[in-house]
Amino acid sequence: MMVEQQLKLISEAVARGAIGREAALMLTEQAIPCVMHLENRVGEKLITVLLAMGAERFQRQRGVKSLSRYVVNIQHIANTRILGSATHPKQWKCPLNDAGDSVNKVSFSNKKMRLFIDNIFCLVDYIFSREEDAELRNIWRQMIGDYCDALLILRQPQEYTNEDIQNFQNKIESFYTAYVETSGAGKEGITKYIHMLGSSHVAYYMKHHRNLYKFSQQGWESLNEKVKLIFFNHSQQGGNYGSHVGENERNYLKNIFL
Repeated sequence: MMVEQQLKLISEAVARGAIGREAALMLTEQAIPCVMHLENRVGEKLITVLLAMGAERFQRQRGVKSLSRYVVNIQHIANTRILGSATHPKQWKCPLNDAGDSVNKVSFSNKKMRLFIDNIFCLVDYIFSREEDAELRNIWRQMIGDYCDALLILRQPQEYTNEDIQNFQNKIESFYTAYVETSGAGKEGITKYIHMLGSSHVAYYMKHHRNLYKFSQQGWESLNEKVKLIFFNHSQQGGNYGSHVGENERNYLKNIFL
């Protein structure tokens, strides 16, 4: 009897393990990356790494700690040649730490991120402007070009062909190899999304679903951006209740949707 009970317990454990494995695989299959968030996070990392490399080179070459002059130059390029123009400059500020001697992580909306990455070559040319920087400048130019070509395929609304997927992976492998081995970013520059690109996880989802654009959350992000603009520019931001009304009694969004 004891043996029968043990066999029964073992069988139940094996069955539970099989069910658990199937459930885990199903969750993995369903963990489809959002193309828009992938593009944003990877773009932010690339820009942050590039600006940080430029800052370190600026400090080393001039023997200074302050980045005030570096920031002025970076902002001028970004606002007049990347995000805006000489006649219609933008007002973007390069993020620094409190001491003003290192670059903090940048943050952009999807629209500004794409604009920044698509026009980043003038910033690459400035940061690697010296004659001895020619090789590194070319590496970054080729690397960003490969990344942009791959993203054009990834975010297309049409279904991917096998050729699309292969071209995407070829471009990503070229980008990833340069980013890790020769760009100066190193392994410290790897993020979750960059790992997913370089390890072919994204290509796997492309093959499995044939299109990832349909899973993008861009519509919700667009609506959220509009709501934020209305809230900050066309409302009193909850300040019209008076000091006698408690925080938990205020309604910040009601007037936006009326």
